[in-house]
Parts: sequence; structure tokens; C-alpha cells
Amino acid sequence: MTGGSASFQKPISVQGESYSPGLDALRFYTDFANPSKETYSWSADQINAREAFAAGKLGFVFGYWRDLPNLKAMAPKIRIGLANFPQIEGSFQTSYYANY
Repeated sequence: MTGGSASFQKPISVQGESYSPGLDALRFYTDFANPSKETYSWSADQINAREAFAAGKLGFVFGYWRDLPNLKAMAPKIRIGLANFPQIEGSFQTSYYANY
């Protein structure tokens, strides 16, 4: 925010080049679901991430502590470990996985 109002939708200039960070961020994430993009890796037809993890098709899954009993019930033979959400090195603020 700048001046008390959101500014992520406004183009900015860096070294004489103008770009829109908000638009670039939106494009970055939506390209994962765009079949015409090289980064395409998500489709609504895919199974749920927790189901893929339980089936041994996914190496890790982001979730909450409360998800652990369900994951263990879905895959009782898989050894499951917990870790904190990855953080940016040198960051002064801890980041968490939001739940809405």
C-alpha cells in the first residue's frame, strides 16, 4: 500500500522499464492451470493433493496439524513427518499457511 490505498494493480518503473507486479503475479499463478503454458501442472481433473500423497504419488503435501489423523487413516503404512512451513532466509517475520 502507498498513501493508504492499494497499489498492486498500478504499473511501476524499474530502471526505465514499466511493468505491473500485480498482473505478473496473477499470470504466474494462473499459468499453472493453463494447458497452453509450459508451466501447466494443475487440472481440476487431478485427484486431491491429500489423496495423491496417500497413494504415494506425491512427495509432500501442505496442510495443518489437524490433517494428520486423516492422512494416517488414508495411508496407514506411510511414515509421515511434520515440518514447519518453509521460510525465507533472513526474514524477520514468520510466515504461516493461511486457512480461510
